[in-house]
Amino acid sequence: MTWPDPTGPSVTARRVAAYRLGFDRLAAPTDAGDADVDDLLASDVAAGVSVDRASRMGRYLLARTRFFDRVTVNALSRGVTQIVAVGAGYDGRALRYRTPGVRWWEVDRPVTQDDKRARLNRLGIAPNGVTFVGLDLSEGDLASALIGSDFEPDAPALFFAEGVVTYLEAETFRKVLRDVRSLATPGTRLALSLPRSGPDGTERARFEEGVAALGEPALGSVTVDDSEAVLLESRWRAVDLKDRATASGFVMAAPVFAATNHSVQPTIGRIGRFVEDTLSRRGGATLAAHLEATYDIDVRRMRELDLGVFRIEQADGSAWIARVFPATRAPRAARADAEILDWLNRAGIPAERTATPDPVSVHEGQPVLLTDFAPGRHPATKPVLFEELGALLAKIHGLPGDTPAAKRLGGAWHHLLLDATVSDELTAARKLLHDARHRVQSGHGAHYDRLHDALDDVTLPSDLPAAFVHPDFVPRNIIRNSGGGLTIVDWSGSGVGPRLASLGCLLWSASGHGPSLEAAVRGYGSSIALKPVELEHVRPAMALRPVILLCWSFATGRSSVVEAATSWSTMRPKLAKAALRAGALLAEAT
Repeated sequence: MTWPDPTGPSVTARRVAAYRLGFDRLAAPTDAGDADVDDLLASDVAAGVSVDRASRMGRYLLARTRFFDRVTVNALSRGVTQIVAVGAGYDGRALRYRTPGVRWWEVDRPVTQDDKRARLNRLGIAPNGVTFVGLDLSEGDLASALIGSDFEPDAPALFFAEGVVTYLEAETFRKVLRDVRSLATPGTRLALSLPRSGPDGTERARFEEGVAALGEPALGSVTVDDSEAVLLESRWRAVDLKDRATASGFVMAAPVFAATNHSVQPTIGRIGRFVEDTLSRRGGATLAAHLEATYDIDVRRMRELDLGVFRIEQADGSAWIARVFPATRAPRAARADAEILDWLNRAGIPAERTATPDPVSVHEGQPVLLTDFAPGRHPATKPVLFEELGALLAKIHGLPGDTPAAKRLGGAWHHLLLDATVSDELTAARKLLHDARHRVQSGHGAHYDRLHDALDDVTLPSDLPAAFVHPDFVPRNIIRNSGGGLTIVDWSGSGVGPRLASLGCLLWSASGHGPSLEAAVRGYGSSIALKPVELEHVRPAMALRPVILLCWSFATGRSSVVEAATSWSTMRPKLAKAALRAGALLAEAT
């Protein structure tokens, strides 16, 4: 067989365009898209090319086209503002599905791109919103090329490589995966089409024969059957698809955000790095073996209860809680946690108890703190509970501060910032929100500004009375046992901080449960009278944690900026009314 000139425009891409001309395509989600212009380009590219759409290859390309159309439309529907076509060829989706506020990048060999751009110019088609990146993937650095063309790594993106992996050597494909992963942020997705090998390789051979008939020979050695391992080594995980899509060799992947060593290509975006440094853990599969070797125990079962929090059931019937902290936290900080727990229990505070005399170890560079498992369940959120919690919080705030364990600064929410003050927490929240500005879609700037203003509105004076505080003193961190006793858990981030911020967190939690607000104030005010400066700032103290949670949720991709801002707009008047009532009750208690 005589192959086309490899230095010329892609013959395969021309044949694919010819096939697509006869396919029914998915409609654009907005009126901005122009299917006619896409078809005009395809007609020009396919002039003189004849194809058999009823052939095996024709049926495959129909399925492939529909899959990547659906992937693109879904991305646009969920607000993705960056779409990158790797090995774009003569693909016209940037025309067919163009959307206001969405940028497209098309990556391909310069010779094919030059031909495509010349055709667009001759046809009078303006590729508005499209950035052409001329790059031979086997030779160039895809990540640097995209960053150099104003790709924003903190904004969610869709990367798709349709039909191109077949023409990449395995190591080139791996490099592409690593490059694209370095640009990923929460909400980014990667779509691929890969060949199948089949049980005896015949399926792959048949596929490669069909590929060769399109124009160029297949070079790749990675198939959908072994893609999972290749994806994982590049920090991607496959997303479940319908069996029909998987059977056709289509793959959808999401980025894995995990703490990494220096041998891994680093994440470029600031939001992605925050998630890796603060919200990721590694070594879960080997944690049980680590604990067995370190403490000479027999682990019967292990279950993750929350991020980095594992219930460890032992063969002798006892149970521990293992808290695995990020590798960015020093072991000495976890040892300080253990000292604080011991001090609290000696002072009569029902905190969780350390499980062994030396309860801190290091697993894969991460500190691990062991405490006894507290049997029971979260109590019902009724007024009687909040009165009890108010009195208990007052007891914590009344602890003497003349011991080393009681002198650590704290109060920040540990899913945002570890071992820090409330003031530090606000600073970190503002930075995170600033870093997330690229996640805001066109037209949604007012919602982003509302979150920014909300953070400014919850600033507390730096000279508020201080005490030892639990940074998240709410019912979900309380366990009631069968005898009615309470255990307070999750003391990460505890330390000396403004007592009003800690009380505000409890009052915010109580404000959504009818008369529970009055009960919480009654319990707290029975032994502590707030200062006038504290009474002046009850509202921002109650709003502090929910505002930070909303900003954090948006920045880390758990909600959109519209959802977060709308939640705050709904919550704000109710919270202000509750704070006014709480302030009056606290003033009466003085």
